[in-house]
Amino acid sequence: MTFEKPLGMILEEVEENQPMGVYVVGLNEDGSASDHPELVGLTLRTVNGNDVTDLTFDSVMERLIESPSPV
Repeated sequence: MTFEKPLGMILEEVEENQPMGVYVVGLNEDGSASDHPELVGLTLRTVNGNDVTDLTFDSVMERLIESPSPV
């Protein structure tokens, strides 16, 4: 799926302090992903085609912030 920024996804680490990616714990009403409640609980696998499943939370966030919209 592709979304315009701001995404509105609330993300958390899959495993605390481990480079295992992030998952969606909630959605913010103001984000472009807000109409997709099926995303909650899913792991974010890629950002613009790049695998992020083995990255830390901070690394995933950097990729999201640096990515052009849509992501």
